[in-house]
Amino acid sequence: MESRLTLNSKKKTGKILTITLAVALVVALGFIVWQNFIYHEPKVETVITGGASSSGAKVKADSTIKNPTLPELVDYGTGVKVATQADLSKLINAPATFVSYLFGTIEQANKAGETDGCTNTVTVKKIYKQQFAVGGVNATGNGCGGGYASLWGDTEGSWKQLAGSQESFFACTDLMKYKVPAAIAGTMCIDDAHPEGRSYTQE
Repeated sequence: MESRLTLNSKKKTGKILTITLAVALVVALGFIVWQNFIYHEPKVETVITGGASSSGAKVKADSTIKNPTLPELVDYGTGVKVATQADLSKLINAPATFVSYLFGTIEQANKAGETDGCTNTVTVKKIYKQQFAVGGVNATGNGCGGGYASLWGDTEGSWKQLAGSQESFFACTDLMKYKVPAAIAGTMCIDDAHPEGRSYTQE
């Protein structure tokens, strides 16, 4: 009798162990499927202040992520002049990706200024939808070439200068190429047929 009870007990234990292993296997397979085919890890934007880390090293930000707390249009009035990396902290409400881009731009300009004797500055006047910015670039000093209006944009995953002009308006071809909104580029542009300017209405 005792032997029969022991046998039944072993059978029950074996069944429980088999069920437990089966459940564990199903859970493990489900986790693998979820991790590899369903779940997508979100990208996290690097938050930077003044375009640099506390150590002074360049900080990269993910340009695919937009900050929902920033206003659609950031207007700096007459403009924020950026001559050094420390000046980047003045760009309140600027997207981190643009600040990071200017960090490198100013760094290169300062290095160039050490050899050519020019003082290089960037002025930022407006930023639109965290994708376009307008302002100017200026180089002062003997034979440094003066300055020009500049239009920057993040159109291919990274910021770059889209257009530059010493005229009253930007070239129509540049604006149309990148579909720059008139809200940031202005309502006039120039081309060969309209050197004095023509209407520009890109939304």
